[in-house]
Amino acid sequence: MKFIYLKQLINRMPKFVFPLAATLLYILIFISFQEMIGGGLAAFSMFPVILAGWFLGINAALFWSLIVLILNIILYSTFIGVENTGTYLLEAFPAFLSIFAAGVVAGWIRSLDQKNKLELAERKKVELALQISENKFRTQFENMVEGMAIDQIIYEDGEPIDWIITDVNPAFERIMELSREDVIGKLATTIYGSYATIEPFLKVFDTVLKTGTAISNQQHHLIRERKITFSASSLGDNHIAVIFNDVTEQDKALQSEQKQRDFAITMGKITSALNKTMKFDEVLDIILENMGQFVTFQAADITLIQDGKLRMARHIGYAKFGLENFAENFHVTLDAISTAKWMYQNQIPLIISDTSSADLWTTFPEVAWIKSYMGLPIIAKGNMVGILNFHSAQKGYYEGFPYKQLMPFAEQVAIAIDNARTFEDAQKRSHRLALINQVAFQLSQPSDLETIQQLAVDCMASALNLEQVGLALLNQDKDSLTIVSDHPAPDNSSSKGSIITLENNPSMDYIFKHKTSFLSKDAQHDPMLEAVKHFMVGQRIYSILIIPLIIGGDVIGTIGCDVTSEKRILTQDEINLAEILANLVAGQIEQARLLSMEKKRTAELAMLHETSLAITQPYDLSQLHQQIIEKAVWLLDSSAGMLYLETKDKDILECKVSFNNQYDPVGTKLRMGEGAAGIVAQTHQPLIISNYGTWAQKPNTFRNVVDDFPLLSVPVFWQSEIKGVIQIAREPGKQTFDKNDADLLSLFSSQVAITLENSRLYQEVQELAILDPLTGVYNRRGFTEIAEREIERAQRFQNPLALLFLDLDKFKDVNDTHGHGVGDQILTDIANRCKSTLRNVDVICRQGGEEFVILLVESNLKTAVKIAKRIQSVIKVYPFQTEAGSISLTVSIGVAEYQSDMTGIDNLIHHADLAMYKAKSSGRDCVVPFLIDDDSKNT
Repeated sequence: MKFIYLKQLINRMPKFVFPLAATLLYILIFISFQEMIGGGLAAFSMFPVILAGWFLGINAALFWSLIVLILNIILYSTFIGVENTGTYLLEAFPAFLSIFAAGVVAGWIRSLDQKNKLELAERKKVELALQISENKFRTQFENMVEGMAIDQIIYEDGEPIDWIITDVNPAFERIMELSREDVIGKLATTIYGSYATIEPFLKVFDTVLKTGTAISNQQHHLIRERKITFSASSLGDNHIAVIFNDVTEQDKALQSEQKQRDFAITMGKITSALNKTMKFDEVLDIILENMGQFVTFQAADITLIQDGKLRMARHIGYAKFGLENFAENFHVTLDAISTAKWMYQNQIPLIISDTSSADLWTTFPEVAWIKSYMGLPIIAKGNMVGILNFHSAQKGYYEGFPYKQLMPFAEQVAIAIDNARTFEDAQKRSHRLALINQVAFQLSQPSDLETIQQLAVDCMASALNLEQVGLALLNQDKDSLTIVSDHPAPDNSSSKGSIITLENNPSMDYIFKHKTSFLSKDAQHDPMLEAVKHFMVGQRIYSILIIPLIIGGDVIGTIGCDVTSEKRILTQDEINLAEILANLVAGQIEQARLLSMEKKRTAELAMLHETSLAITQPYDLSQLHQQIIEKAVWLLDSSAGMLYLETKDKDILECKVSFNNQYDPVGTKLRMGEGAAGIVAQTHQPLIISNYGTWAQKPNTFRNVVDDFPLLSVPVFWQSEIKGVIQIAREPGKQTFDKNDADLLSLFSSQVAITLENSRLYQEVQELAILDPLTGVYNRRGFTEIAEREIERAQRFQNPLALLFLDLDKFKDVNDTHGHGVGDQILTDIANRCKSTLRNVDVICRQGGEEFVILLVESNLKTAVKIAKRIQSVIKVYPFQTEAGSISLTVSIGVAEYQSDMTGIDNLIHHADLAMYKAKSSGRDCVVPFLIDDDSKNT
């Protein structure tokens, strides 16, 4: 152990240490033994030179020889004594050559030894590298994914005749399905059967060997059930390396990828085509045209589901089986078809490879030819809306069909159908809303009763695209109806004024009893219309829809929608729309009628010293309320509804009507801010609740309502006062309401408010005496009530409002000269001239004597001055024709505009009065606007 340590220590020492140590040792020996031995010690100086040559090389030996020569001269001169240095060098020269030669020899031997060691190390390194390379090649050879064979080509007379397989790797065994024992050392003709079989390969291998050019990816045809390629390169000495690749799966993957690419391209084309249209019929046509891109069939169809029924919307291939009529009229319940019911419940595709042995298959004669079936459910937003059906007359045709690859197509179909339906529904609703808005707007314009009646039939004809419509009102004796307005067909004459008897008239009996519409599809032969058959034949009416006009639960008349074309059929949507419009018409007619009655009865009450005579007609309000909520539910395609009305306690609403609700809320009372109805009544804004079952603000009364259904609530307003709340609901899972729904129902609620208010006004109007009996314009009482409401509306909506104060100039002279009878004639004419000059919305009041005030709605001071000047002109320019002859008069008019700091109508009248007096003092016969300074001067 010590020896090894010493050896390691020596090996770590610098090489020059050894000759240096030997030199020092030589000096020590020389000094110590020179007296005993003498000059013979010089021979020891050879050892440092030899060590220098051995450890440091020839150059170091030469250098050390020179050192030793100088050292010996010094030692000899110092210890022995040299008389003549030149003589000494001459005598010592042979010895020096010996030392020099010994160092050179030692250096040469060292160089030779190192060279031998280096060559040996290089040889070992090459051998190791060869061994590593061989092992690496063998490892790679053994672990190659590709199969590899080393073949030796056998030549005879310079031509290749066969080959011997000298080595193969495991991959070769796997790919070629041949073991090493089967092939190594064997001839190719023995392995593959004959020379003719291997001849094409021999030619290829011969070319590779002779040209040295490798070939790659050649088709190997000896194993036909798989696709194998090979590459070959020369190894020299008639040896060739052949690499095999099994690209069967790769080829299948490429084919699959190509199919996927083709599928994606086809899907892209279909998607592009579907995106170009939102029309439902065009979408169905595109889907039908492309079904064959993915599935082969003998017949196929697109069957849609609506209201629990199946309808074949599109079909192909049925004609060749004589089933065209069957396909066109296929309309059955979902439960009647087992396959459809199963897919509806499971919402996954269904394949029946043999219909004759399948329990799910519903057999009936028309489908007996179908032996194999595949159905793909069309699922939109979680709901199955239809089925793609594929049929084959061959058993097992769809067995194992990879239907999953069709799911993107089915999903695209679902999206397209859902989008088209949504777009179609939106168009229908938009069109319906536009029609209702248009009719409501036209009917809401101030007009007399006759104009409204004519406008009603014209609007109905336009909205339903009908050639003929007639409106009949119940006569006072209630035994007959009179046609008061009509829109006759081009070839028919007007039937206005015709009487429709109610006696022995079953259709009218039905309408008055059930208070609902009557539809006849064969009007000329319907026994229900026997009483008016002559009218049906004479007017060439093929079918007719008679809609009752209902006010306060009573039928006041009917609208007849006449179809004068044999092919025209009114749809349910058209019928529903007609009923909605009829409700609007009824409200407007009743309003016009009530207004007319108000004027007449107010005049009578004024002449009897404002004695109130209550003339009331009982109204069945419950039926009116029921009609309101049922029409609201239909209008928004909903399933249920409720109507809340205010009670005597203004802070409480009570549910008066419940239609088609699972939970009966009738009689429920809610305070302002409580529940959906209370919140709407308090905020005066519509409220949309997506999921009522989980809504956190439900009142305690409805805590047991847990179904998540959409709910829409809107307020019913009259003159900015809340009168009630309409609520409608849809079934759980149905589409929630949106702003358009709220706007539509709000429009409907405005008509409801009119109807409800008309019912109230009918009873209240007899208690009011609001018109001046002489002129027929409002008296102070009537004017004040209306003016205060208009002031409140102006404040709420920031609308301008102005007032004119008129005083006839020197009117006292007329009375004194011609008498009060003539004066009354002039006052009545004054009122009529103002009416003809003003709008229907403006309000005229006889303030007293010859003074009038006029309230100009939504008019500012500038506009009011213009209107005042027109009135001044029509009074001044045209003399009044009286019993006493023609009399000319002028008028002084004061104009004032409503200011936000005014507390009521009296302030506005006061300002206009001040301006009128200013006009008087300015010489009369002029229009003077009120200015702020006028009030301060007067004060």
